[in-house]
Amino acid sequence: MNESTDGAGSAAQAAGPARRRSWGGLTDGFRGGPDDLDTIAAHALTTFVRTHGDGCVAVVQPLGRPGARVVVVAPDGRWGDAVVSTQQVGEQLCERTGITVQQWDRELSARLTPTPADRRRMAGTGR
Repeated sequence: MNESTDGAGSAAQAAGPARRRSWGGLTDGFRGGPDDLDTIAAHALTTFVRTHGDGCVAVVQPLGRPGARVVVVAPDGRWGDAVVSTQQVGEQLCERTGITVQQWDRELSARLTPTPADRRRMAGTGR
């Protein structure tokens, strides 16, 4: 959802991230520092909520390397993810945007609706 660029967008461009389709995978290939990464994630999260409305739910998962992955699922099943510098930062970003943070459960997993592009990407084709 690269709909608009504000201060966060221009900082993202200056840092040289690999910008991609929708919010899903936005931070893939990112080469900036942790503060830049968090700024991009905050902008993407805000845009996602603005686009999909209230009722979004997030799961913040620690990664095997420093950082955390924030997965947000909208009521319509659309989803996006991004990497932030720490799990605490991910939870704070969700709190600021009014998104409920929870763990994966059957209901949330069933709500997730991958697109054909998501399926190709998850299959490891990279296309």
